[in-house]
Amino acid sequence: MEDTKKTTAYADLQQGLDKLIGKFGVPKTNKIISLLSGNLKVRKHQKHRNRLITAFVISEAFKIFE
Repeated sequence: MEDTKKTTAYADLQQGLDKLIGKFGVPKTNKIISLLSGNLKVRKHQKHRNRLITAFVISEAFKIFE
């Protein structure tokens, strides 16, 4: 009975992976799996990061020079 449950669970997993691959392709599916398993770090966009740093520096400057 236990083997039947494992086989069914594996078949469900395989169907889910096939759907992901069909929708996103193999490279993106690998990235999704890596993100979910905690093996891949999400990179921030450099432009957004620069805007955040600039806003922070300006706000700190206002605090200092007021």
